[in-house]
Amino acid sequence: MRKIYKINGLFCLFLILLSSCQEDNIASYSGPVAVNMSSNGSREFGMTFVESGDILESTFDIVLSVQGEVSYQDRVVKFVFGDKQTAVSGTNFEMPGEALIPAGELTDTITCKVFKAGLTYDPLLIDLQIAPNVNFECGGVYGQILVKVMLGYPTEWYASEGDIFWADYLLGKCTQARYKFVSATIGTIDLKEYALKPWGAGFTQLAKELNALLEKNPLLDDDGSNMKFGM
Repeated sequence: MRKIYKINGLFCLFLILLSSCQEDNIASYSGPVAVNMSSNGSREFGMTFVESGDILESTFDIVLSVQGEVSYQDRVVKFVFGDKQTAVSGTNFEMPGEALIPAGELTDTITCKVFKAGLTYDPLLIDLQIAPNVNFECGGVYGQILVKVMLGYPTEWYASEGDIFWADYLLGKCTQARYKFVSATIGTIDLKEYALKPWGAGFTQLAKELNALLEKNPLLDDDGSNMKFGM
């Protein structure tokens, strides 16, 4: 009898383990084979060139990730530009027309290059999307990259000649909004006309003129406060 009980006990244990294994089965992905895109974890970002800066071009990488199963054949990813596209390929930027997910892999990376020449302070958009083809039915959950490219204002006061030392004290901290207002008022981002005057006298004069304009037509600074020049 002990043998029978022992055999029955082992049989019950086998049934319990079998049931447990069946309950732990993980459902496999059954949706469309698609491609997701990101760049440093982001799908929307900006690239700004300072007009007076020496950097003429810049790059960013896009990581492509397959939403689906591994294939034992190379798979081609094709791209298309969306409705928001305003940047001109070959002029404002360069990127591959397609990418390749190697056999046995689920990811690949492409590099895009953006050019400063031709950009303005009004942003241009790169609206990159996945084009359906025989390998991939569509873009995945993250099937779009949106990049804003433009010229920007310096984050430090700039003068090609003269002493810029006094600018931070007499104009105040440099912000994008302040520099935009300065440039619109004097017609340039180059403060050499004011930097050439001794002991910061030019910046004192400029701050007084700018504040007089702001009293009539107030503007907001980068932090949302009312713009004001000086200490």
